[in-house]
Amino acid sequence: MRKILLGLILLGIFISSTVFSQGYHISGNQIVDNTGNACVFKGTNVNGSNWVWDGSTKNDSDLISNVWNFNLIRVNCLLYGNHYSDNNDLDKIVRVFTRRNVAVMLEVHDFTGAEPTESQLVDLKQWWVEKAKKYKDNSWVWFNIENEPVDSWINGGVGLTTRWRDVHEQCIGAIRETGAENICICDDNGWGAGGWKSSTSGTLTYGKYLASKYSNVAFGVHVYDDNQTSTKLIDWFNKILDAGLCPIVGEFGIQGGSDVKLPNTPTNVFKALYSSDRLKNIARIGWHWRSGDANDYTTTGNGAGNTINKIDGTKPTNLTSTYGSLVWDDNHGTLDFTNTSIGLNYKYEQEPSVYPNPINNGSFKLNLGDFDKSETVQIQILNLNGKIVYTSCINTDNISKIVVVNANIIKGLYLVNIITEKKVHSLKLLYN
Repeated sequence: MRKILLGLILLGIFISSTVFSQGYHISGNQIVDNTGNACVFKGTNVNGSNWVWDGSTKNDSDLISNVWNFNLIRVNCLLYGNHYSDNNDLDKIVRVFTRRNVAVMLEVHDFTGAEPTESQLVDLKQWWVEKAKKYKDNSWVWFNIENEPVDSWINGGVGLTTRWRDVHEQCIGAIRETGAENICICDDNGWGAGGWKSSTSGTLTYGKYLASKYSNVAFGVHVYDDNQTSTKLIDWFNKILDAGLCPIVGEFGIQGGSDVKLPNTPTNVFKALYSSDRLKNIARIGWHWRSGDANDYTTTGNGAGNTINKIDGTKPTNLTSTYGSLVWDDNHGTLDFTNTSIGLNYKYEQEPSVYPNPINNGSFKLNLGDFDKSETVQIQILNLNGKIVYTSCINTDNISKIVVVNANIIKGLYLVNIITEKKVHSLKLLYN
């Protein structure tokens, strides 16, 4: 029994150290890992503590990470009111998702379309200080200070004063005083959109000040407007990058306030991101996994991400064409835009993936990602001692990208190597 317990403890330490050592920070205008490699985050908003929609986020972790291939969640939380409590244990959400190599962005939603009063700012800072003390050693956890603030109701809610700067400065300052250097995100003024003008953008007006005072600060952009064409978005993203700042698309969807339909917004977002290598690494987070407001990933049920009609990694047939289908293809490396009118022609390389993960037997599916036809692919599974416990060779002429692997292995943590003539790609696999 002692040996078993010791093994479990060592495995837990190994998993934790592996995950946390691969944490993230901001370098210049990009999110990078600890080796300096730029990272592309593709995420979804999910239910968090005291949220207004029910449904367990933790219970959907496999669908979110291994089927949809999201590697970032933005956890929507409320400080005030009495709503659903099924996601109040944020520690469980953080543990479940970071162990699946999914970054967790916590955010406070109470002050949408406003700014906190002085007494509310005290509560907001205290909430963030508590989270900073708890997660300061886990750089997979990020802090989105306040959702979609509106600093001033001048010009329909896109006016800008120093209040936007002061709230973020005080909250990030309080976080940093705990010793936490986690990535902090500042949503732009004007409902996260910044009014699309430099004069009303908190990011472009005060972003350099905040980013020079504090490390690891990114800036959130929310896109709910069909009038913001891909050309305009390209210009907007480049302005933020030109300022030396790191942008994140914290929300986008197909419906805005007052039930305004926005069928072109996701297409415009992806066309902009796919327009150049410079923009391809901008993180993007769709709204919303639970689809409580008609921002539907699917055409069935309530439109939530967990209502897809296929969970084997192949593309579901009930995705919404103007939103869910685009998000799926973006996550799986199959989205390709060609638009000669604005010179867009960019296709991502798809990264290999394994699912489910963790597994409960020796069988799993392997998405090989992009490979050349007539290329031989070798699959290896190695244990913690570096011993090869499974190997096979596959000729890709007559197979799809999805390969079923049946390996005679025991419970534990493994490394899966996908070896081609040009490169080796490694994935972690947990059998529990």
